[in-house]
Amino acid sequence: MYGVLKSILGRASEAFGQLFNGPQGAFITGSDTYEQLPIMRLTDNATDVDHFLRAVFCPWYLIRLRRLQKDRKHGLLRVPPGYYGILRLAQKYMAYEFIPELMDVFHEVWPIDLPAWLEKEISRLKKVYESGPPPNPDGNELDIEWDQTDLLPDPISTYAFALEHPALYDILPTVAYDIVHSHTVPVPSNDGGFRRLDFSLLDQQDTLNLRAGGEVLRLDCLRKLDFDGFTGISLRVERCLHTPGVRYPDDLACYDGLRKFWRRNVVPLVSLTRPIDFLEFPTTCFAEGVCPSCAAAVVGHLNNAKYVMWAKLPIYFRLTGIVSPGWGLGFDADERINLLPRPWQDEVRAVLNVAQDPDAGPRMFEQLRNGPLL
Repeated sequence: MYGVLKSILGRASEAFGQLFNGPQGAFITGSDTYEQLPIMRLTDNATDVDHFLRAVFCPWYLIRLRRLQKDRKHGLLRVPPGYYGILRLAQKYMAYEFIPELMDVFHEVWPIDLPAWLEKEISRLKKVYESGPPPNPDGNELDIEWDQTDLLPDPISTYAFALEHPALYDILPTVAYDIVHSHTVPVPSNDGGFRRLDFSLLDQQDTLNLRAGGEVLRLDCLRKLDFDGFTGISLRVERCLHTPGVRYPDDLACYDGLRKFWRRNVVPLVSLTRPIDFLEFPTTCFAEGVCPSCAAAVVGHLNNAKYVMWAKLPIYFRLTGIVSPGWGLGFDADERINLLPRPWQDEVRAVLNVAQDPDAGPRMFEQLRNGPLL
């Protein structure tokens, strides 16, 4: 039981404000009392109510929850548990002043900007590895199993929660990507690490959308990371330092080195045995016989591919109808788009135009799923 000041609660919540500012006679007459004060019974979760009322009456409470959850070394890696209940009741009781601050924390943990997401992902993995993998006395890496479920935030429950709260719709593509890029079985390349994902928390259609989105992401990644596609749109043969003056990519002295690098470092990224993980894309290219200019073209192509696919996450997961226009493009979208190869500029601009055509998102999804791989 909580004693509350109606004036403070009424100012924080439009719903309670409307209740308290109206005629009180019937409310007082029909209520039980405690020490001669009327009692209001709420049917909400008791823990949620506790967090919500503390946030209403203690201006520093949200900051305190965030500070307690924040890792001193790696920053905020999870949403404080109390934030879920506070947002749930803030939305229900129209306590709108809390929503922007709550949203900021959800967005900090699940960024919509690709560089911020990659940075957050690195921080999470560092924290995971600080816990150390399980001992492996036999030395057989194929037998390693490292359950990392409790070491990482749960994307499934977050996805289900965000679907119920419009204020969080913009984190849905990020959370969806986290779901489909998770290792759900132990594999040596991930030190035996895996996460358990409970899809029973979602309804059947949402589960189907996530799985279909992961498949379409893989198909699009296959297209983006095709070697011939790279040489056709990103490799500037006139800039090669080893063979200036040639006209075709396969005439370059760097060509064989580039192809070997691609087979060794890029082709495995789309292997069916592993999820598509943007963090694994090479960020450097040091290959024998490849000049710095051609190596830079490789890195640029991979960075551009990540950017375009990140911007298309709402397409893959069929979320275009609820996320903000220009989702994931960053604050410098115009400048960044102009740096893309022309075909990819057209792709991103088509994504931008989805906001004006409700049917465009589903149409693009079907084209990606059913279109030719190359």
